[in-house]
Amino acid sequence: MKKKRNQPDSVRNKILESLQACGPMTRAEIERECGLKYKSASSSIDKMLQPNLHRSKRPKLLYVSSWVSVDATSGHKYLRPVYAIGNRPDQPKPDAKETKKERNARYWQRRKLKKGVGASIFHFAMSHAKGGLKDVIQQFSTNSDMAA
Repeated sequence: MKKKRNQPDSVRNKILESLQACGPMTRAEIERECGLKYKSASSSIDKMLQPNLHRSKRPKLLYVSSWVSVDATSGHKYLRPVYAIGNRPDQPKPDAKETKKERNARYWQRRKLKKGVGASIFHFAMSHAKGGLKDVIQQFSTNSDMAA
């Protein structure tokens, strides 16, 4: 028995039903909501964004209503389209340039995560010492004398 694949009409109907029930969503949200794989959802959405001029002059079913900024795990910002039902003009993609201040803030945030600030023994000792570096050295020397 062959496994039945999703037919294009049923995928399109699932997408339209979920958009009608939940409102505008990104492609990833549509995939999760409908339980579809990336390839089938992506190809169906692309087809619904284009008007069908060849056959029945059917208008497009979806349009890009807005764009949202998504931070990926790598720390990069990505603009993702938000799809809605209708035959309206697509919202133009905004400029993704970030200011120098935003870029520097993101850089230092990633650097802290990579470096693991506070994860070394030295940072731990410095954060728990009351009198500063002299107390840390003195505590370390007394502990090493006791161990010998």
